[in-house]
Amino acid sequence: MKRSAEDAKKTKQAILVASLTAFEEHGWRGATFEIIARAAGVSRGALNHHFDSKFELLVEALQFGWSKFGDQLFAEDTSTANAADNLRNLLHRYVQWLQDDSQFRSLVATTVIVAPQSSGSGSPKKTDALDSWKHNIENCLASAKDLPVSQHMVARNVVVFLQGLAVTAITHPAELPSKAELQVTVDYLVDGFLGVAEVPKKVMS
Repeated sequence: MKRSAEDAKKTKQAILVASLTAFEEHGWRGATFEIIARAAGVSRGALNHHFDSKFELLVEALQFGWSKFGDQLFAEDTSTANAADNLRNLLHRYVQWLQDDSQFRSLVATTVIVAPQSSGSGSPKKTDALDSWKHNIENCLASAKDLPVSQHMVARNVVVFLQGLAVTAITHPAELPSKAELQVTVDYLVDGFLGVAEVPKKVMS
């Protein structure tokens, strides 16, 4: 029984990972159970055993993905006493992962593009990840002083920008900042989001 439970857990995890890739590649309508099962290397019956509906699979896949990446995205270096450094570290990590980590890119694309198109419109679960981004970014900004607008507005604008980066990563990946340009780009963005007073002098020199 123990072996069977472990196998079932591995199968379910394979389905969750494959579903995020399928959602990114095929969209909400195109990512059928047949396509997801094939991508996961399981039978349609095995997929149906674990999930009653595609929306249930979407929600659990997002929860699985953000449990893996969320803590790393909003890590200790985004909870320091310097709001500018916190935001800089967050933006740098986010863009790097969009460029280099296919699982993260699939997760973000599914969160930003696919989930809003899904069924279950009455369920708040499909926007849980974006809501948590806002909360975590506000925490990143906790030490910010003399902001031109409220922390809530800054966090909201950052989330909108992150969503735009996700769309760019899927539709025009070459338009993402290159590795050589990334630091300068992030410094420029932090300046824009927080105002010059919150950016260390070394950035402005």
